[in-house]
Amino acid sequence: NQMEEAAKWYAKAVNYAGIDPIHFLYYGKVLMALGKYEDAKIWFKTYAESDPAMGEHFIESCDYAISLRGKPATFRVYKEYLNTTNADFGPAFFGDYIVYSSSRTDIKRTMKKNRSKGFSESPSNQLYITSMDNKGYLRTPTLLQSDFQNNYNEGPVTFSPDGEWVVFTRNIFENGIRQIPEAGGTLAMYIAEVDANGSWKNVKALPFNVSAYSAGYPAFSPNGKLLYFSSNREGGFGGWDLYVAFRTATGWSVPQNLGSAVNTPGDEISPYLNGRSLYFSSDYHHGLGGMDVFRAEKQDGNWNLVYHLGNTINSRYDDYGFIFNAEDNRGYVVSNRTGGQGNEDIYKVRKMTDKFVITVLNESDMRPVEGATVDFSACGEPIFKTNINGKYAFEALAGLGCDVVIKKEGFKPYSLKINSLGERLTRSYEVKLRRIADEYVGKIVDSQTNEAVKEVYVKATNRRTGLTLKTMSNQWGEYKLALQVPEEYTIRYSKAGYVNTHKKVTITSRTDKSLLGVLSFKKSYAVGNIDGGVVASTDDLPDDEIIEELDTPQDEPLEEYNTEEATPKGFAVQVAAYFDEREVNVAKYAQLQEIGNVYKMKDGNAEKVRVGIFASKKEAEDARKTIVRKGYTKAFVVAEEGRQNLTLRVEEEKEPVVQIVEKPFVDYKVRVATYRNSKLFDAKPLSGFGKIEKRKAGKFTIFLLSGFKSLEEAKMTQQKVVNLGYKDAHLVTEDGKKLKKVK
Repeated sequence: NQMEEAAKWYAKAVNYAGIDPIHFLYYGKVLMALGKYEDAKIWFKTYAESDPAMGEHFIESCDYAISLRGKPATFRVYKEYLNTTNADFGPAFFGDYIVYSSSRTDIKRTMKKNRSKGFSESPSNQLYITSMDNKGYLRTPTLLQSDFQNNYNEGPVTFSPDGEWVVFTRNIFENGIRQIPEAGGTLAMYIAEVDANGSWKNVKALPFNVSAYSAGYPAFSPNGKLLYFSSNREGGFGGWDLYVAFRTATGWSVPQNLGSAVNTPGDEISPYLNGRSLYFSSDYHHGLGGMDVFRAEKQDGNWNLVYHLGNTINSRYDDYGFIFNAEDNRGYVVSNRTGGQGNEDIYKVRKMTDKFVITVLNESDMRPVEGATVDFSACGEPIFKTNINGKYAFEALAGLGCDVVIKKEGFKPYSLKINSLGERLTRSYEVKLRRIADEYVGKIVDSQTNEAVKEVYVKATNRRTGLTLKTMSNQWGEYKLALQVPEEYTIRYSKAGYVNTHKKVTITSRTDKSLLGVLSFKKSYAVGNIDGGVVASTDDLPDDEIIEELDTPQDEPLEEYNTEEATPKGFAVQVAAYFDEREVNVAKYAQLQEIGNVYKMKDGNAEKVRVGIFASKKEAEDARKTIVRKGYTKAFVVAEEGRQNLTLRVEEEKEPVVQIVEKPFVDYKVRVATYRNSKLFDAKPLSGFGKIEKRKAGKFTIFLLSGFKSLEEAKMTQQKVVNLGYKDAHLVTEDGKKLKKVK
């Protein structure tokens, strides 16, 4: 555990004539643990003169470690508060609890020590049990076993899924000495029944214990039928290898070696099976130094694929004992890395994921669709199904971006784009599947030219249930709605430059898909100067151009207003008011046309822009909320009391032009660090992250990254910088000479 001290001794030892070349290898490993990869490569190269394969392997490991700098991490690691200055190691799930081993001395037993016969004469660790507090951290533990049971030098442990069996390691670990095979010593495994009080009984040695060899680090499979463990028995591929044994009616099968893809000439320990993944630690697979955590996947029935878990869960020191519960995104790892309490510590682990909740509904009645397939094939993942509530929830790592296809027999498929930034956000998607039998097609044409009218906003409201469906007409003027039989709907049509219209439709047949018919859509006209005016009036149209009233219930006022008559009573949303004499440009409010008719009216000395008119205050309030979301944060609901001088918004007779207001570009930057001595700042690890900028602040220099096209890109870069070790890196904007933190 004292790598700095070890490096000093090795630096002297390697200069002795006739020294065993193995010390060149050991010296290189110590330098790797200190992060001095270039120096380590020198000694691995020296060792390669006597053992070319091994020497070249660790040179490649150094290059691999260097290549991980700046790469986004899969996991985030947090310090646990229960750690002590002594060794804390071997966490295991036990229902809602965590059982682990510790050499802590602050929790005392009342009776004399009960030692493990045949093992250490100076017992140094015992088992504790703890659980999470309301903030997600482990509480101060209590002793797992009573004073009447053997209670020292037992661990790591594993419990069967039903909690009725425990397999444990009898160890000889000493506090202050690395708790890994390289430190030496003999381990053995035992199995016991766990009674209702948590006591262990009928303790028996497992048949895997072989004289002169060790076996330890056990892990039950999720179904309790397999036991994974590590052993240095004969017949392996090197030091400690991973094995699996199957539980039978009469005992246990002969252990099987997991093969050469997982096991190496080095040591592999602390296996843990979670779903389709086998996690373990190795000091030989390419990593950062010491023991690193890896994940293995099966291919063709064997554990042939091995992946490094990244540069936050792993450090330059020993990282092992990894366990993980995917359901609540919680796990633990043991490490003797710098910055801990001392010796081995337990760290909390969470995957850098976003949580996604997909709710699939039947578009026509908004009922949940159970059993809809959620196809992740484009993401390289399997196909899943929605539950009885039409929901499917999952977590995705940072960087995931693909199209998920949602299907159900009898419905049209739906493609949903998923993007994960790994910010632990919860994102909800409501997917409305359209039943093929419920789809009806209508068409909208210009009343004068008979040409198709595209981008007409169509809103259909079920007159019985109040359920609302929304869509837009396509380039051929067609629109589709999922409607039920037998039901009545009020369908509203609106587009800038046309008079808002609505009609009543009764759906009586599933076979006649043309019930929506063809709507002849009237353009709005101007009073006096048709080319430049903005006052709409049907009174100024020729007799044959007067818009016919559609079949509309009496309690629903038509949304076609005449400036020569008082406006209908109801409610509207006021968006703006102008108190000077300048011309009010209602065209700038074009994006609100899909919510309701946009108009201006004279009220005293002010000209006011409003959206309406709505039959009820609730409908107006719903519209106000939508308007606020579009950026008009001061909009409010008013009552329209049948006033005159109402001016409707009108476009020219040419195809209407909608003004698109783009959001102003915000130059987000990542504030990396602040130095008094700017020469201490190493810019190399940040190469390729963005443009490096400097700002002076008195005696200090602030280093920034810039050049991002969006807030999302800046956020992803910030996370990469944090993963490099700049824990206080955050987003800022620059206002003049001031940097403002983005909250």
